[in-house]
Amino acid sequence: MTAAEVTAVVTDVAEPASVEALADEHGPTPEEHAERVFEMIAEGRYRAIPQPEQLCPALKARTDMILGQENPRPQPG
Repeated sequence: MTAAEVTAVVTDVAEPASVEALADEHGPTPEEHAERVFEMIAEGRYRAIPQPEQLCPALKARTDMILGQENPRPQPG
């Protein structure tokens, strides 16, 4: 699943339980997540984003839209 697909799915999800199910299906296990976070802390990284390939493209697009003072765009769905 690409970052764009994950973003589209998460945007369309209304129920918190669905977000949890999506994370369970496509995300790292709690152990993998904890290992990544501890590695980042050990490296002295202030912002620990354990899945940047998932978050960063969506966050960048949203931030660019806000900084460009653009109106929100309707999400496909």
